[in-house]
Amino acid sequence: MLSQGSSIPVPSEMVKDSSGDQQEEIKMKVRNSAEDAHQDGTQEGPTGGPGKGTAGADGKKIPNLVAYVLLGLFVLLMIIFVVGLLKFKQVSTEIEDFRDDVTMQIAKLKRELGDQIRNDHLQLVKGQRELGNKIVMLSTEVGNAHRDLHRGQSQITNDIARLTDQTHRSHSNFAIQLAEMKDNCQPQFECPDQWTLNRQRCYYFSPTLEDWSTSQRFCLSQMSNLVVIDNSEKQGFLKQEIKLTRHWIGLNESHNAGEWVWVDGTDYASTQTFWAAGEPRDFGNYEACAGMKSDGKWSVYSCSQKLNFICERPVFCHFK
Repeated sequence: MLSQGSSIPVPSEMVKDSSGDQQEEIKMKVRNSAEDAHQDGTQEGPTGGPGKGTAGADGKKIPNLVAYVLLGLFVLLMIIFVVGLLKFKQVSTEIEDFRDDVTMQIAKLKRELGDQIRNDHLQLVKGQRELGNKIVMLSTEVGNAHRDLHRGQSQITNDIARLTDQTHRSHSNFAIQLAEMKDNCQPQFECPDQWTLNRQRCYYFSPTLEDWSTSQRFCLSQMSNLVVIDNSEKQGFLKQEIKLTRHWIGLNESHNAGEWVWVDGTDYASTQTFWAAGEPRDFGNYEACAGMKSDGKWSVYSCSQKLNFICERPVFCHFK
């Protein structure tokens, strides 16, 4: 839209066309004037022939030519002036259009920038409000957590004090009970029925024949194991009690051939052994277990073979 007082823009093509037509018209006028001047200099004489130039005719001819030249220059200057004026108007119009366009763009940018600033401000205010709410909420949660922690610490302190007191009382009661147990423990140790006592150990000599695994299971059911012979004194006692029969003892060959193990985990390499001559012999693919012969010496038997067996357990203190 043009501002008030501005000229109507003239297209550059129209300006070019109009200036061209005017220049062509001026040229034709100058040419016609020259022809007229030539005709005036060659007018016919009184007899009908071409007139002869005279001093008077020459005097009139020169001013006319100067007038035509000046007229042509004037017309040319007018053309230049008109063309310049049209160009000036065209440029002015373009400048006005450009200025209007720039003004509109600036106004648009100002509006958009203002809208963006307002939106950003609203978002900032909203974010500040939400942040404030979260801070208040977190402060409340921290306060609640602090109170809960304080209550928990107090509860833990009370529980520790109570448990400490209970521990002291339990320890005192246990000490009293232990003292009573010591007072009530019999100085003589006893074994269950059909068990033989020897140096605070109880031994069961089975009257029946069983394979090695069955014998060990029976001993376990009696809270005992097949006997572990770890010294010569125990070896001598058992030799006297077997009464010329063969008995399983708690020694067998492990899955790694050649390694013998005691049922209670006693280190075989650190114990004294009482093998018969040529023992322990290799039993090949058969499971090998150790048994005591009637003379007390140890011998290797197939674990599936049935022999008597000896169980061993510690003596327990009996109370009144």
